[in-house]
Amino acid sequence: MTNLHEVFKNTEKAIATSVTFAHANPFDVPANSPYAYHNWANGWVRFDGKKNQGSFISELQDWHSTWTFLTAIVQWEEMSKEEVEAECEYDEHSVYYKGKIPVPLTGYQGGCLLKEVPERLLPDVRISTERHGYAMYLEVDEAFFKRTDEVRLIVAKESNPSNAHGKPVIVTWFPGTLANPNDNNGGLAETFVKYIWR
Repeated sequence: MTNLHEVFKNTEKAIATSVTFAHANPFDVPANSPYAYHNWANGWVRFDGKKNQGSFISELQDWHSTWTFLTAIVQWEEMSKEEVEAECEYDEHSVYYKGKIPVPLTGYQGGCLLKEVPERLLPDVRISTERHGYAMYLEVDEAFFKRTDEVRLIVAKESNPSNAHGKPVIVTWFPGTLANPNDNNGGLAETFVKYIWR
């Protein structure tokens, strides 16, 4: 069992170390590189009042409120392997947590599977590159975003190949469930399309 209090401390230290290293070694990891951990962590602020990054909570619009939400407001519960597999593919090098978004905060799930996009909007789906590789986006109005009181947190264990920090740290968090249940035969139709608030 992973101690989340330690994970939060490790994460804060990893962010500070990333900032220091990036500024001291700009040719190895430029300070503005999306792969620098501090910039990755900035992506956890999922809404700035006008533009979202996938799923978001409308009241969390800066780093302080987001970090306070993650570390002091949500009551996190570690998920079992079976619970994770019901939502997405399980990775033994990660630890998954679930929680509830408390009132009066408002959570929105920011996307759907490609097969769920209305046919009239399919020509508007666009592909772009981001830190994880290719992603699909669709600009939509607020009405497309479904309300959710679920929230998930993913932690990289020390054994995770993408974890260069030597201790468990946060990978990401988001409102909603981990993903829709996998359908290995679904192909492109099962690809997640992120909503961007128009």
